Amino acid sequence: MTARRILMVRLSALGDVVHTLPALIDLRAAFPESEIDWLVEPAAAPLLRNSGALNQVIEISTRAWRHRPLSPATWKEIAGTFRRLRERHYDIALDFQGLWKSASLARASGAREILGIGTADLRESSAHIFYHRQAPAAGNVHRIERNRALLLLLGISPSGPARYPERFWSEADQRRVESLLRALPGDFVVLNPGAGWATKIWPAERFGQLARRIHESYDYALVCTWGPGEQRLAETVRTHARPAPIFLLAVSITEFAYLVHRARMFIGGDTGPMHIAAACGVPVFSIFGPTTVGQNGPYQTQSRVVQRLLPCSHCYRRTCWHHSCMNHLDLSEVWEAFRQFEQRVGRSLTSSVS
Repeated sequence: MTARRILMVRLSALGDVVHTLPALIDLRAAFPESEIDWLVEPAAAPLLRNSGALNQVIEISTRAWRHRPLSPATWKEIAGTFRRLRERHYDIALDFQGLWKSASLARASGAREILGIGTADLRESSAHIFYHRQAPAAGNVHRIERNRALLLLLGISPSGPARYPERFWSEADQRRVESLLRALPGDFVVLNPGAGWATKIWPAERFGQLARRIHESYDYALVCTWGPGEQRLAETVRTHARPAPIFLLAVSITEFAYLVHRARMFIGGDTGPMHIAAACGVPVFSIFGPTTVGQNGPYQTQSRVVQRLLPCSHCYRRTCWHHSCMNHLDLSEVWEAFRQFEQRVGRSLTSSVS
């Protein structure tokens, strides 16, 4: 099959965009001469622009549209986006998200053929009405492999390890982060206590206590990062880590990618930053709540996931009145898992040097 222009649709969230990047690399390898664009919400757009594998990154602010649906500016922006998409005359549009909005946007692009994931894997089953063809059900596989399986419809059979862009950051990102790192003594660990869902957040007080133990036992520098609206979480971590020093760094998502690329380890929940760390090959210590490790866990990197399994586990709920899967994970359990993982990371680093 040949395709002059291809549109990928994965609007959000950050971690899911990262999960779709290996499919982009597979697609680029199969169609080196094609023009490949990506339709995405603004938050993840900078990562894509630095990938070096896309011709255009087209930003679309569906959340802003929903907040002001009757505004003339909204309708003007919608019309302009649709016009820009149709002017590209796509041969194929691939919807990796499986929502009604993403599937309808793929169809609105005017692409000659719309391809989507299997109905059994769709988050909104009605989205299938916008597709010309669908991939077979992927089953209980990691999200990365489900996304790669969509390429089977193009005659591409992804095999072997998932590959990512060589870098997610610009030279300016690298220079700024290097200037910040001059204040850090020796090896450092990145802590990211926040998450897009409240149900994925381990109590910040315990995060801080874990950080204090890490500093006391290993003397690593501790860097805490956060996303929009999460600074208070980071400050709570710092308060409960005392007297261990915590460096709070406000960085962009591309600066974060370079920062974590330099780290000894990443510690956090099931979040976009965790998946960026895994994509960079950084050891990941993760605390999971309502999602499954098999489908959403750190992929193709040294990792350890701590998760308390309960009758209500794997509910994928964004809100919960009891938060038992996170609140029942006490510090001692997480600390013991961390000590074991740190030993494993240390052994692997020693063997790689020798």
